Amino acid sequence: MVIIITIIIIFHLVLFGFMFYLYYQLQSLKKANNEDITQLMDTYLDEIKYENERLQLQLKASPHNQEKQAKNSSIQFPPPPTQQVTHHEQEETVEKWPEHIKREDKAETPSIESQVLQLHQQGLSTEDIAKQLGCGKTEVALIINFHTERKA
Repeated sequence: MVIIITIIIIFHLVLFGFMFYLYYQLQSLKKANNEDITQLMDTYLDEIKYENERLQLQLKASPHNQEKQAKNSSIQFPPPPTQQVTHHEQEETVEKWPEHIKREDKAETPSIESQVLQLHQQGLSTEDIAKQLGCGKTEVALIINFHTERKA
């Protein structure tokens, strides 16, 4: 009987040791994954800074754009009139809307992430996707890389 209890205790100690080993391996993998994501974000942040600096230099170099900006800054728009509408009046307004308008509000548009991934699967380049969706090339590349990181 003593031999069986000794074997069980040794077996439990081995199992606890193995559990601690697996726990520390999992922690090191999480740390490595966080470091990879941080490094990826730093890389994209540097690319965005570079693009912004390049854009600023282009804007400063172009005298035509400076004239446009001067004209646009001299135009002042009056503030929009503020009307206080009670919650009850808002509900009445919504109730008066035709049924087809109410249904259109419920229609969901796909997110930018899903649109980017769909266009990427169709074989479009990051530049083409950015032009089509009206967002930055770096943003598109970041979405694609995060998606591939999640799959891995």
